[in-house]
Amino acid sequence: MDIFIMSLLPYYLFLILKVRYGLYMLQQNSYNTENRYLKWTIKNYKKVFLNIELLSFIVLLAIKFLDSFYYSLIVIIFYIVMAYYEIYKLSHEQSKKKFNVTSRVKRLITTILLIFFALPIATIIISIFLEKILKCPSLVAAIIFAIFLVVTFI
Repeated sequence: MDIFIMSLLPYYLFLILKVRYGLYMLQQNSYNTENRYLKWTIKNYKKVFLNIELLSFIVLLAIKFLDSFYYSLIVIIFYIVMAYYEIYKLSHEQSKKKFNVTSRVKRLITTILLIFFALPIATIIISIFLEKILKCPSLVAAIIFAIFLVVTFI
């Protein structure tokens, strides 16, 4: 379990760098005024979607059959390399203006933190609580899924 948690740290570092770049591009495109961000995304789809991360993620899925320790070690190394690559990309990219943390960016970061940190932690806590009561993992998974469906459509 400890190696799994350690593998999450480089992943979240990489995720923070990717989110920062996304927020920066959103800011460069005037926060999607007149769909500028969408137009930029379509025009630069190779930068946004078809990149080395997608290919590497497929490779990581392919080697999933390895022992969990070795797989977690590979994941740690992979995301450290990807974070380094992202830092390298950010430092060598030309920009019109510097990334500025405005109140809008702060609100977006708060929303992102809720989605990537608070919801998974709440899900884990609720799952542990329900597992102790119900002692049926399938039923717990179904209940959690139902809760997410209800929350999504409210």
